[in-house]
Amino acid sequence: MLAGEEARDFVRQGSAPIREGVNVFTSTKNDIGTKKTYPKAPPGLQTPKDVAEHILRFLLDGIADEFPASKIDQVVVTVPASFQLDQRDDTIRAALDAGLDIAPSQLFDEPVAAYLAHIALSPSLQSEERCVVVDFGGGTCDVALLSAGQSGDRLAVNLAGTSRYCRLGGDDIDRAIVVEHLLPILAAANGKVAAEWSYVDLAAVIIPALQPTAEELKIKINDAIVARRRIGRPYQDVKARASRDLEFTLGGQTLRLPGASVELTAGQFENLLTPFVDPESIRPAQGEYYESTSIHAPLREVLERRGWEFDDGERLLVAGGSSQLVPVLDSLQDAFGVEPEFVASAGTVDLQAEISLGAALQAFSLALDPEGPLVRARTDEPLVVNVAGGAQEVVPGGVDVPWPAHPMGAKTVLRIGEGSNQRGLRLEFARAGVTIWSETIPLPPGVEDGDTMTLAAWVDANQTVHLERKFADGGSHTIRLERPWTFVDNPGNDRAEILQLEAEYQQNDTTAQRKYEIRLVLMSLYRKIGHYGKAVESSRYALRHASSTVLEARATHSLAMALWSRGARDEALSVLRSGVEKGAEGLRFSLAYRLHERGDQDAALHEINQCVLHDADGPNLALQGKVLKAMGRRAEAADAWEKATNEFGHPLAMNAFERSWMEYVAKQRGDRDVLHLLAEARRSDAGDGHHEGGVLPDAVDVA
Repeated sequence: MLAGEEARDFVRQGSAPIREGVNVFTSTKNDIGTKKTYPKAPPGLQTPKDVAEHILRFLLDGIADEFPASKIDQVVVTVPASFQLDQRDDTIRAALDAGLDIAPSQLFDEPVAAYLAHIALSPSLQSEERCVVVDFGGGTCDVALLSAGQSGDRLAVNLAGTSRYCRLGGDDIDRAIVVEHLLPILAAANGKVAAEWSYVDLAAVIIPALQPTAEELKIKINDAIVARRRIGRPYQDVKARASRDLEFTLGGQTLRLPGASVELTAGQFENLLTPFVDPESIRPAQGEYYESTSIHAPLREVLERRGWEFDDGERLLVAGGSSQLVPVLDSLQDAFGVEPEFVASAGTVDLQAEISLGAALQAFSLALDPEGPLVRARTDEPLVVNVAGGAQEVVPGGVDVPWPAHPMGAKTVLRIGEGSNQRGLRLEFARAGVTIWSETIPLPPGVEDGDTMTLAAWVDANQTVHLERKFADGGSHTIRLERPWTFVDNPGNDRAEILQLEAEYQQNDTTAQRKYEIRLVLMSLYRKIGHYGKAVESSRYALRHASSTVLEARATHSLAMALWSRGARDEALSVLRSGVEKGAEGLRFSLAYRLHERGDQDAALHEINQCVLHDADGPNLALQGKVLKAMGRRAEAADAWEKATNEFGHPLAMNAFERSWMEYVAKQRGDRDVLHLLAEARRSDAGDGHHEGGVLPDAVDVA
C-alpha cells in the first residue's frame, strides 16, 4: 500500500488502472464517523475508518524502519476541532486497530496544535491573548477561536468556539482546476466532448487521474506569484506548466494529456479561486465534484455565532497548505485588516509538518508527565441549568478538563416545580445565554411536585459533558452534550441520509424492491444537494423499474429536473415531452415552465393553455399570466392573475408549491393583504411543534 506523495506519484504515472473507492482513496477523513462505505474495495479498506487505520499503520511502519531501536512512549493524533463524537470515536478505533495505545485525551485539536507549534517556533505569548486560527488544509477548513495564557509551567487554552464542520479544502481547489480547466483540455486532446462522460467516469476515474496534475499547477503558479510579489514585480503574466505527460485508461480506451498542452495562468488561477475567497459568499455550496464554499463561510459563521469581535492586538494565525495560497491570504487580510501570521516562518519547518510539530510537542510533554500535558483544554463560559427565575451553574467556566477530580461528578440539587406532574419537567442547559439542549420529560411514578432531584455533572477529556439526573425514587438517566463550549451544530442531515441509504443499497441481503425504494429517495436527495449526475443515474434506474404510471411520472420529472440543472436542457425538454405523450398530464406544467425559461414563449403558452383547460387552478393560471407577461400581453396576464387570486384558497390550507405561486401573483398585483396572509401562515408554521411546554425546576438553597 502507498500513502501520501508516493500514492500521488503512482496515480500520476498512470502505470495501472485507477478507480476511486476501489484502489485509490482520497479525502477519506471527511467521511470518518459516517456510514460511508467502499463496497468494491478489498477487505480491510471498505470504510473510512479502515483507510485511516492503514494510513496510521503505514506511518508506524515507517517509524519502525527509520528508528528500529526506538520505543513509542506517547501518541497524539490530531483531528479538526469541529470533529464531533462519532468522528472522534472512529479516529480512536482506527488508531487502536493500527496498534497505537491511545485514549480520548490524546486526540488533539488541529488549530490548537498549530497554535502550540507557532508559540514554540516564535515564542511571543503574552500573559493572556486571543487568537483566530484558520486551518485550511487538504480536506477541511477549520476555524477556531482561542484564548490562551500561561498557567504555571503549562499553556492553558480555551477553545472558545469552532466553525461548523466544513468539508472544504485544497482537494476541492484541485478538483475545481480539474473540472473547470483540465477537463476541456483533456477532451480536446482526445477528440472527446467532456459533457458525454458519465458521472461514474468522471468521479471514479478521470478526476482522480487529473488531480495530481491540478495540484502541481496550483503549487507552481502560487509559488511564481509569490516570487514576483516578493520583488515588487507584476505577476499577471506568469504561467505554470505540467511537468510530465499523463496517460490512463477509461473503459478499455487510453486517454492522454500531453504535459506541453497544459498550462495555468495567474489570471485563470485567481478566477478559479474566486468562489473560495469571496467574502460575500457565505452559503455552503455542495457541488457535484467539489465544494465551492468560501473560506469566509465558516469564518463568519463562528465569529457571528460567538459574538467575537476581532480587535486591535489580536492575532490571525493561518495553518495548512491551502492557507498559503496568495488569494486566500489577500482575502483574509482584507477581511480582518491585519496581515495573517504563519505558524512557522519561511524555511523553519515544512508546511506539511506544522500540525504534527504541535502534536509532537504535546506527546513529548505527556511522555515527561502523563498527568501534566503542555496544553490542557479548559472550559469557556459556565454551563448552567435554567431554573424558575434564573439559572444555576452546573459546570464552572475556566476549569481544566477532565473535570472534576471526584469520580461521581459535581452535584446540583433542584426542586421539581409545581405543575410538573401535569405538564412535565423541563430541563434546559445553556451557555452564554443561549439554550443548547432542552427536553420535557414526564415525572417517574412516585415522584411528586416539590420533591428534590440531583444533577451530577462531569466533563471528559473529549470535552463532552455528562449530566446524570437522579430522582428520589432512585431512577436515573444520563444526558450527553457533545463539546458544548465550541457550540457546534453541524448541518448535513441530507448527506448523512444519503450515506446511510447508499450503504443499505450495497448490502447483499437488500431486496430488489427495497433497492428501488432507495433509488426513489436518493434521486430527490441528490438533486437537493446538487449531485445532479447521481440524480440522473438514480432517476433513470427508477424510470426503468417503475411499476406504475404514478412512479413513472415521478421518475420522469426527477430525471428532467436533474438534466436541466446539469445544463442538458434539450434532453430535459425531450424527457418531459415524452412523459406528457405517455399520458402523464401532471408533467405538462413543468414542460410549460421550462419552455418559458428557455425563452420559447409560444410553445410555453400552448402547453400552459392545455393545463388551464384541464384544470384552471391557481398555479396554472399564475404561470399562464407569467408567460403572457413575457410575451408583452400585459392585460391578458393581469386577467389571468386575477382569476388565479380567486382560485387560491387560504395559505394555511396550501402546500409550499401553491404558496410560492400565490406569492408570485400577489407581488405582481401589489396585493399587500395577500402577502400579509402568507407571512402569517409562515409564522404559524414556524410555531407548530415548537411550543416549549413543561415546568422548569426550582433552585435549592443548599446554604
